[in-house]
Amino acid sequence: MGFQGISFFEDTKLNPFIEKMEKGELTLEDILNEDRIVQDIRTNHNSKFISFLTKDKIQKLIDYSTKFPSEDNLNIGYKYPFNATEILCTDNLNVQNKLMTEKTYIKKNDEDNINEKIKQIKKGSFLGQLFATLNHLKNGPNVEEKEEDDNEVSESEEDEKNEEEKDKNKNENTDDNKNIIYENIDYLLLFLKEPEKTMDNYVLVGYFYKILNSLINIHQMKIVQYLLDYPRKDEFDVLDLLVKHMKRKSMCNIIQKLLMFEHELISKYDEKKNRLIIKSIR
Repeated sequence: MGFQGISFFEDTKLNPFIEKMEKGELTLEDILNEDRIVQDIRTNHNSKFISFLTKDKIQKLIDYSTKFPSEDNLNIGYKYPFNATEILCTDNLNVQNKLMTEKTYIKKNDEDNINEKIKQIKKGSFLGQLFATLNHLKNGPNVEEKEEDDNEVSESEEDEKNEEEKDKNKNENTDDNKNIIYENIDYLLLFLKEPEKTMDNYVLVGYFYKILNSLINIHQMKIVQYLLDYPRKDEFDVLDLLVKHMKRKSMCNIIQKLLMFEHELISKYDEKKNRLIIKSIR
């Protein structure tokens, strides 16, 4: 674990960067260019620079670690990717919390979407209200019609209430349409879709492996479970892509970790592990 609140990192030499950050003038490149800031973020749980690491900044760090340099420059090609990877691999929990931010992912099929639209039309019922108003103006007030309208409204409200209760029960009893996703982890996993040219770059593959391996070591069951049962299989299958690139040692190491990880709560994934083994030996 990292050191907490060590005075060494509360160095006055970092003050100009803190002031720059407070003015909104600090860039991610300023951080990656300054080894003392990188060290402060990695080892100081109370580092003021952690607040600077928004979702966009985290994903830019991933870009530096896993994408070809935009230009032939010592910093962009070597120093920034190395320091970005060091930050992403830290066991500083405050940084890891930013990296592992959760978001609810709701998957709806076409039928659900259609039902939702019908429900919205019923609920809004702008045309129904318009016709009712025009009819009222045309025919004038009528007690019998008013009573009928009141009954219709009452029945409509009851139907709507029943529909909402059904939807509530459906959502409570069904987990198939709800998943927790980690957007930053998903962004990292996009590396697996890179062309072969990128996969042949051992430095980029090495950085990807280092980050993913660090996540598995720190978050263990949470990440292993996520990879074995990736919620966005309609977009791409993580296991298939790992097998596709398994001629790279780093990818083999990840597959091995997934297969060897044992925990009673993920025993239900044994079948998926078996399929992964079969895919790997084909």
